[in-house]
Amino acid sequence: MIEVRMDTPMSEIDKYLDEAEEVIFKAIEDALIEAVKESADEARSCGAYQDQTGNLRSSIGGAVGREGKVTWVSDFNVVLGGVEGAAKGRMLAENLIAQYPDADFCAVLVAGEDYAVYVQALHGLDVTASGEALLRELLESTIPIKMEEVKV
Repeated sequence: MIEVRMDTPMSEIDKYLDEAEEVIFKAIEDALIEAVKESADEARSCGAYQDQTGNLRSSIGGAVGREGKVTWVSDFNVVLGGVEGAAKGRMLAENLIAQYPDADFCAVLVAGEDYAVYVQALHGLDVTASGEALLRELLESTIPIKMEEVKV
């Protein structure tokens, strides 16, 4: 029988595993941020609706969070003076992230104005649909690629 003895202290192993977890989590978070940014840009640019006040387009953006806490939120760029829309979008994104305290990660794409659903569903105009489709596509393709790039 061969005797195997471990000389490495458990504290060093724990430290290494914690650091490796952070590297992996950072790669996932970066991939989510990139995907949400691209998706929000897509949604803002593809909206074929007439945005008279700028509030609807300004309310489009997203956020990423870990364990219910926001780690990144998009700019919610104000267009045509839509300051109120940008504020509503940011608040909605942050509130949605807070609803998932048990999730390791959460990514959301939002249109913060209440009437966004009306414009998209009843009028058939793209508010966030193109952005949502892109987000799904990016999440399926980007995260596996990022995981392959991780060096631990």
